[in-house]
Amino acid sequence: MSRPDGATHRIVVLSAGAWNATTLQLALATRALAERGLVAAVGCVATREWQGVVPGVRVVPLESDAGLREQRSAVAPIVERARASVVLTDDEVMRRAAVRAVEPGACVLQRVPLGGELPEDTVASRFAARRMHLAWLVASVDRMARPLAVEARVPTVPMPIATPNAEAIVPLERTPQALRSARTLVVVTDPDGAARALPALRAAAQVARRHGELRIRLLGAPTVLQGLQVHAAALRVASQVEVGPLPAFTGPGPADGCATWVATSGDLGVTAALWSMAARVPVIVAADSVAARLVADTGSGMVLHQQSPADDAVAAAALARLLGHARERWLMGDAARDTALSHAAAPLADAV
Repeated sequence: MSRPDGATHRIVVLSAGAWNATTLQLALATRALAERGLVAAVGCVATREWQGVVPGVRVVPLESDAGLREQRSAVAPIVERARASVVLTDDEVMRRAAVRAVEPGACVLQRVPLGGELPEDTVASRFAARRMHLAWLVASVDRMARPLAVEARVPTVPMPIATPNAEAIVPLERTPQALRSARTLVVVTDPDGAARALPALRAAAQVARRHGELRIRLLGAPTVLQGLQVHAAALRVASQVEVGPLPAFTGPGPADGCATWVATSGDLGVTAALWSMAARVPVIVAADSVAARLVADTGSGMVLHQQSPADDAVAAAALARLLGHARERWLMGDAARDTALSHAAAPLADAV
């Protein structure tokens, strides 16, 4: 990736947020760029996680609660020392700080989360666009998406979402013991509320009446999990429920899962779905979820409607089938794995 003058671009990546699925996707893009020898430095808050995903790249710690003035003071030395021609970030404050730090003619790119709104077209951004190149990298589930508005004052370009743990995908031996061990329904909950996970609990409760071996693993924020545990008690499945925090998604997926019910949306929902698929675990999603675009219904998972009480019975039947039919579950897992493999990280570097 060369500049118009023939020199190689030097990229600095800036992230002011705590580690989450959105930050992970930026880190995956950074790793893809680093493999091409283009990343000069990373400035971030979650230094340990970044170093795990992008080893060998200089990582500079930033303060999570710093204001714009403090961030500008912290960002300027990173950009100047690296002689950056491109700054990539997922944060508007970081973008504003980078705009002031880069040399005229440089490029500043801000990744917009899946489903997020484009940054406001302000007077400051219009002025900045006169002395440098700005662009919005809009997260997209479509790995073959084309640029959306490349002729605009601030171009909008699609940024694919990648499988977070593609390197962990390895052949799995289909032994009878391995097939019997898949008895856990993993539910990835929404950080903003428990409501989207309630259909998963209701369906699991119906299945648990005939399949006492079913376990329900709820992953999410403590406040959300507390409410769901109360609901599980009301459904008389509290003894079959275990809870845990949202994973970092950088390690292997749920090897003991018969299915992963993705009850959230945005970057988190799609990242969680690909994380599960990479482990050959079928995914259950709502029909109105953007993650449903990854799932072939009855092929690599289940796409379910959640509009009426009868839909709970349909969901329970789908879950019971996955739990009780090992061969069908493994065939779905193979298809899910193929989907995960098709969402490699290299296209993220191409988008940049």
